[in-house]
Amino acid sequence: MSICKHTWPNNQMLCHVWSRPLPTRLTTCLAARRSRLAQSSKSARMIKHRLLQAETEATKVLLADQDGMHLAAEASVHEPGQEPGQEPRPAGGSGAAPGTRPRSASSAAAGGGAGQAAHSWTGSQVLVRGSRFTDEHGRTLLVRGVNMSGNSKLPSTPPGSCRHLVLNKPTATACSTCTTTTAATTATTTAAAPATATANTAGAAGADSIAHAEQHSGHTGSCNRANLESFFDHRNVSFVGRPFPLAEADEHFDRLRAWGLTFTRLLVPWEALEHAGPGSYDEQYIDYLIALVKRMPEYGIKCFIDPHQDTWSRFSGGSGAPGWTFEVAGLDVKNLETTGATHLHDFSSSSTDDGKMIWPTNYIKLASATMFTLFFAGDEFAPKLKYNGESAESFLQRHFCNAYAHLAARFKAAGVEAVVGFEVLNEPHPGYIGLHSLAGFDLLKDLHLACTPTPLQSLALGSGSAQVVDYWVKSWPWPTRKAGKRLLNSDRKSAWLPDRSCIWRDHGVWDFDTRGNPVALKSDYFRTKRDGTPIDFNRDCYLPFVRRYAEAIESANPSMLHFFEPVPNDDPPNMANEPGTWLNNVVFAPHWYDLKSVFSKSFNGFVTHDVQGLSRGTKNVLQASYFGITGAKRNYRHQISNIVSAGLKLVGDKPCLIGECGIPMDINEKEAYNSGDYKHHTNFLDAVITAMESNLVNFTLWNYNPHNDNMYGDHWNGEDFSIFSRSTSRVASRQESRQHSRQHSRQHSRQLSRQQSAAEVPDATLAAQLSQHGLQGSSSNDSVDQAGNLAGSSSGGPGVSRQTSPLRFETSLKALMESSNSSSQASVPVANGDGAPSSLLPLGATLLHKSSAGLIHRKSPANTAASAVLPPPVQSGNADWKDHRSLTALHTPMTPFEINELTFEDQDAEGEAHAGGRALDAVIRPYAAKVAGEPLRMSFDLKSLEFELYFSTPIDISKRSTSAQANITEIFVPSFHYSVFDQLNVTVSDGEWSYNPRQQTLLWKIDPTERVEPWADEAPLSFLAYFCPDPNALNLHDGGKSVNVHSIRISLATPFNGDQ
Repeated sequence: MSICKHTWPNNQMLCHVWSRPLPTRLTTCLAARRSRLAQSSKSARMIKHRLLQAETEATKVLLADQDGMHLAAEASVHEPGQEPGQEPRPAGGSGAAPGTRPRSASSAAAGGGAGQAAHSWTGSQVLVRGSRFTDEHGRTLLVRGVNMSGNSKLPSTPPGSCRHLVLNKPTATACSTCTTTTAATTATTTAAAPATATANTAGAAGADSIAHAEQHSGHTGSCNRANLESFFDHRNVSFVGRPFPLAEADEHFDRLRAWGLTFTRLLVPWEALEHAGPGSYDEQYIDYLIALVKRMPEYGIKCFIDPHQDTWSRFSGGSGAPGWTFEVAGLDVKNLETTGATHLHDFSSSSTDDGKMIWPTNYIKLASATMFTLFFAGDEFAPKLKYNGESAESFLQRHFCNAYAHLAARFKAAGVEAVVGFEVLNEPHPGYIGLHSLAGFDLLKDLHLACTPTPLQSLALGSGSAQVVDYWVKSWPWPTRKAGKRLLNSDRKSAWLPDRSCIWRDHGVWDFDTRGNPVALKSDYFRTKRDGTPIDFNRDCYLPFVRRYAEAIESANPSMLHFFEPVPNDDPPNMANEPGTWLNNVVFAPHWYDLKSVFSKSFNGFVTHDVQGLSRGTKNVLQASYFGITGAKRNYRHQISNIVSAGLKLVGDKPCLIGECGIPMDINEKEAYNSGDYKHHTNFLDAVITAMESNLVNFTLWNYNPHNDNMYGDHWNGEDFSIFSRSTSRVASRQESRQHSRQHSRQHSRQLSRQQSAAEVPDATLAAQLSQHGLQGSSSNDSVDQAGNLAGSSSGGPGVSRQTSPLRFETSLKALMESSNSSSQASVPVANGDGAPSSLLPLGATLLHKSSAGLIHRKSPANTAASAVLPPPVQSGNADWKDHRSLTALHTPMTPFEINELTFEDQDAEGEAHAGGRALDAVIRPYAAKVAGEPLRMSFDLKSLEFELYFSTPIDISKRSTSAQANITEIFVPSFHYSVFDQLNVTVSDGEWSYNPRQQTLLWKIDPTERVEPWADEAPLSFLAYFCPDPNALNLHDGGKSVNVHSIRISLATPFNGDQ
């Protein structure tokens, strides 16, 4: 271990550990030896026993210092109400579920010292100031995270309501397992139990039901009939355990913290709150949510609530609204599929339906279109319809708003800190509102695929008429084309309840002629209001609802932010003259996907298309085509820029957060699941996130789904977007995959559990304790004191670059343990100062080495790059040991999909958290979470692993915050790409910085009184830029005039080519 000593102005010598704590290395070394002795003779078993004792004693010795006990508590997780020194309780209630991963010490540190991590939001406020999120110190926040989760669209119980099954013709074969599981789960759901127990039990029951559904997906007969009955029993369901049981919360939150994705969009469908009936809330589910979000601060996570819906409801082919809402309209949910009023992927009779993306066509089918029309404009288009004496629009909106206001009030009463706001409604749709003619929908805006009746045909089908409709297939350049005809509703069933009739027929919109054919009586009925003026969905329907919802949430909890989004691919409503205080906390939260790639589930990096420009008619096919990965990044960047610009123009000076973005993981016919070649996934997702970073927008990826697998994906309508999966694909070969960008393990397995490997020691007392036992080490504490100083930092005078050469110390553990069988000791190579093998130590010893990564630097007048160099890992003379970026033939994952807890060496503290990650090369990346100024540009090059950030501060310091924290920028620097064995270069324009690898955080403090000139290596504006200037680029060259432009560059000392 190298000890980096820094001389402070008062000549006080401080030691800094820029490494994993010593107990981790002790236990790693000892565990490796135990694995070799596991099957040995009696003498070997005795040695193993002594090693265990030595390991225990070594840990006790290092943690014995009473002065460090308050920090040692980070390694022993204590829950509220637990006395210091008391044996820590297992995470997740009274006991952790079998097979779940215990909470790590590093994750506990993220909560206990949450402010020390750049990507931790615990203890920080998320405020809306102009077009940016800011904290209480006035720093700009750039947040990113995930949607949590796709499985929250479906109930956890009963089993038949939570899986998409192909139902075949019934047989006489009964499935006793289904009957037993259903009965047992239902009993669990309805039984009164404490919130935590209910959450754990119901969540486990939901997982069991999924596993059971997979096991019996080929069953027919009673199994199918039981699922059918469970599906339509919509009042007796439970969402407790969605997105995951409380017993698994620590595992998933710890993973998100390790990945830097700590700002989450938490899905809470309306059905989850009010499925039992109007005004009847599921308090057990709310108790579960409260318990879940109260865990988030321990991991630095904040969230906002998403009232998620797709095509209105599960019973109209999507998710969201309770089943009883169809009763308001008079629709019979059991006959919607038969009458063509919806497409239910769950009960499709086609074995090839999976993955065809048919579900969005439900927006233009009878059930969904009717419900959205009634919800947003029932008073205008269906004034005769009343439910319990109230108009349909008023009844539905009132219950929707009250349900989420009730949730907000429960959160406030429970003292929930992690919830920052509520979204209005996921992906709203106008239904029939604004429809020009009953002859058809807009082909450029509304998806036509498979059996797609016209609006008039949909009305006739719902009223018991058989209709021959157009059948559409995928094509290009138009998304789809007609490819034949199909007969629907041959049984002539009605979509309306027995005592109800078609509400649009009752309002004189259409009728049957004398021959039984449907006839449009008012073809443009939905185009105008009753007074004859044209109707505008945004102005007349959506914006009034947004106002009503926001005021309901504000009345329950005034501190909540209000996230809202427009109709997908449309501009938002004009809110410039909107009254009310609720507008002060509005966040523009649209969605964006590469619709062409999502629709076709393909990406090869050769060509991408600007569907946004095509659908709006601003580009032709040639103009909308972009070639290569560079072209894809340009294409995506341009589309995101259009969205941001529209928000600023119409919504006003409000923050923009892309609420959904991501890629389908089953692209290219799931070829990668068999071949192991995932380069297209990495390139695709990197292009998407690069577009977000180029526009400096916040975002939450769709999605993180703990129940995802390779066969059924996200278990909803054939989608497979999750960046985490419990499935692994075929082991890839070296020839089939792009090399993974992070450091690869040389060990066959990581022998320690997460709890063992993360046993941390108090950094402040480590050096003293080591020296007492004949060892040498260093300590690190990168926290910021109350005065805003970087603890453990040093700086010279202005223009001085100070760097200490790293030292290496070879130490032995012989002072802590003795071996009774010297012949059984294996050897490990030890590097000398230049990295070459110099000697061999017994396996009972370990090399402790680190770097000067924590050195504080200031830029010299000559713009000399100030860098910290981390030494490469120890190398052996054995030819089988390659360079530290080479791959091992048997043990190294060739793709991000093959990552598991056995593939990461001890050099990455977060190694085990990466298990199950998908496309992590692109997902995990450095970013500035808290910026001490106005961000101008942020970029990350996945190929070279180079990160850059530019931001400005006013030269007039009277315009800056007086808070000391306001001058500190916090950057998430993941060990996934920049492990502690890499050679890390950090170059800053000014100020001083410190890096804490345990927190994956780089702190950069600037001096607001110092004048900063542009870097000497910054290229002038090019000839092309002269005619097409980039505003951000122009801002960079304004440095030294009215603002200071600060910049930082993080890279590897040895340039890394991700393709080599």
